[in-house]
Amino acid sequence: MEPLELVATTVLLAELHRRFDDSIFVASAKMTKDEEDIVLSLMGSYHSVLGLSVIARMAAESGDGPHHDKDENDTTN
Repeated sequence: MEPLELVATTVLLAELHRRFDDSIFVASAKMTKDEEDIVLSLMGSYHSVLGLSVIARMAAESGDGPHHDKDENDTTN
């Protein structure tokens, strides 16, 4: 198996879609100081995707997760 860093994003997303019935994936990569790349991938019925997005919003608002205390301006990582 090749390292994940060498696997194309489209291939990674295809594998996730294969493993799960419904999914949402949203990510951003800061390309430069003024430019970023946003990736959005949705799979499933309208109601499933909408429900997952509500759950994701609730989790983000609650601050749960490994990065909830991380300062977005912190450049040490």
